Amino acid sequence: MHLQELLNRHIFESYEVITKTDLDTDIRKVFILQTADYRRYLSPKSIVLTTFDTIHQHITEIDEMLLFMAEKKTAGILMVDTSGNSQVPKNLAISANRYHIPVILLHNEANLSNAVTTIYNELQADDYRKHNFHLSFTEAMEEIQKNPSPEVLTAIVRRIPGYDIGFYEYSSGEFFYTAMEIRRELADTELLPGELTLRGSSFWYMDDISFNDRMICRMVLRSRDENRNTIMTYIEVIKILIQQVHQRKTDLAMHLDQYLMNFVVNFTSSYSTNQDIIEEGKIYKWQIEFPMLMILVTSRSTTKDLPNNGIIVNQLKTDIIREYGIEFNEVKYISFQNKITFLLNSKYNEHISTRKLRNIMESDTVYDDYLFAVAKPIDDAAQLPIVYRQITEASNYIYVNNPSAHYIPPDFIDFYRIIKSMNKNDLTSLMNDLLAPLVEFERSHNVPLIKTLLVYIQSHFNIKQASKDLYIHYNTLKYRLGVIKNLGYDISDTTYTFLPLYMSLYLYDIGLVQI
Repeated sequence: MHLQELLNRHIFESYEVITKTDLDTDIRKVFILQTADYRRYLSPKSIVLTTFDTIHQHITEIDEMLLFMAEKKTAGILMVDTSGNSQVPKNLAISANRYHIPVILLHNEANLSNAVTTIYNELQADDYRKHNFHLSFTEAMEEIQKNPSPEVLTAIVRRIPGYDIGFYEYSSGEFFYTAMEIRRELADTELLPGELTLRGSSFWYMDDISFNDRMICRMVLRSRDENRNTIMTYIEVIKILIQQVHQRKTDLAMHLDQYLMNFVVNFTSSYSTNQDIIEEGKIYKWQIEFPMLMILVTSRSTTKDLPNNGIIVNQLKTDIIREYGIEFNEVKYISFQNKITFLLNSKYNEHISTRKLRNIMESDTVYDDYLFAVAKPIDDAAQLPIVYRQITEASNYIYVNNPSAHYIPPDFIDFYRIIKSMNKNDLTSLMNDLLAPLVEFERSHNVPLIKTLLVYIQSHFNIKQASKDLYIHYNTLKYRLGVIKNLGYDISDTTYTFLPLYMSLYLYDIGLVQI
C-alpha cells in the first residue's frame, strides 16, 4: 500500500501535508516513535506515528534521525496534533524534504493508538485482497477427515510456497517435519512460545498446541513470507487443522476400541466367525489373519498410567511389530483401565511367540513396571472372549499376589483355569495334609520352609544350585533341609513321587490356595 492510497481512503478526519515530497512511498509496517530507541526497532518501509512532544525531545538530532529513516526507506511521518495549535519545527520540514520523507500533520486525532489501529486495519485488508492464499481450508479438512495424521497435515503445509513446518507429538514421541532445520528446532528450541521471530530472512514461530486442556503437540513453522499478517493467518488455520487431526484420530480410536471390545468381551454375537471379524476389520485397515495372538500388558504404577501413556503404548506396538515380523496393520490394541490388550496375527507356535515376547520385555528397562501375559494362539473367533476372560483373570491374580512377577506364560493361564475349576475344598484338604507341619513351623519360627523346599525340588535336589537360587549360604540351606527332614519330609527317598507335594508347595507359594 502507498501512502497516497492510504490518505485517499479518508480514514483521517483532517490532515495537512507539510513537505513537498511525493506520496508514492510503500508502507509495510507501522512504527510508533515516542521514547523508543528508533535505531533498534524501526523496520524498513514503516510509516512513523509520533506527536509534537516526542519530536521536540529529538529536536537536536532531527537531521541525523531523518537520515537514518531515509536509509530504512521510511514511508512517511504522521504527527498527531491534539491541541490544534502546534507548529511543525522548521528543521523537521527542511530535513524531511532533503531526504524525501513525507511529513503529514493529523488534526483532531484523539491519540496515537486510534491512528495505529486504523492504519493496521487498512494494511491487513489490503494484504488479504492482494494475497493469493495457497491453503484451501475446505480441501485440507476433507483430507484430514479421510486420513487424520501428522503426515497428511505436513504434506498439506508443504504445498504452501515458502513455508516449512514440523510437529512433535507428545503422545507418540514422534517427529514430523518438512526440513531438517525444523526437526532440530523441535528437539531443542530457543523460540518463545506464541511469538513470531525474525532470523535472517525468515520468520520462525513455535507453540505448544492443546486440545481439551491436554497438550497434544509442539509446532514449529518457518516462513520466508514478508507479511506478518499472512503468516499469522496461516498459523491460526494450521492450529485448527492440528486440533481437527487429533479430534478425528480420537473419534476413530473410540470406534475401533468399541469394535474390538464387541467381539473380545462378547458384548455382541454379531462377530461369530473368523470371516465376520476379517471383513469388519477392513473398515479399520486391520489386516486380520488366524491364528491370532492375544497379549495382555498390565501397568503396576497407576490405574490410568498405561492407556494414557501414548509413548509407552506406541513403543510396545513398535517392538511387537519388530519381534513378530508383522506389518503395522496386522496388530491392534484395546485400552481398558490399567491394561492394554494387543491382538496380532501369529504365524508362529506358542514357544516361539513366548520367546519373542520375552525379548520385548528384556529389551528396555522401562518395561520393568509392567506385567506381560500371552495366551496360546487362537484359531477360532468364538474362542476370543473365552481366552480374553482367562488371560485377564490370570493377570489380575498374579498382579495382586505376586508383585515381583513380570511375565505370565501360556501354560500358567491354562493351569490357572484348571485349578479354578477344581473342587477347592478337596484341594485345600489335600494341601493341608501335605503342608501343615511346614506351615506351622514357618509361622512360629519365621523360617521360609515352603519356598526353600519348592526351590530345592525345582533345582532337581541340587543343594548348590538351590542355595544360589534362594540367595542364601550353602550351610543355611543344609540347616533348613535338616529341619524339613525332622518334620517328616524324607526328601532323600528317591522312590517317593514328589508331584503332589510339589504342586501343593507351588499353589501355596503363589497364593492360589490358602491353608
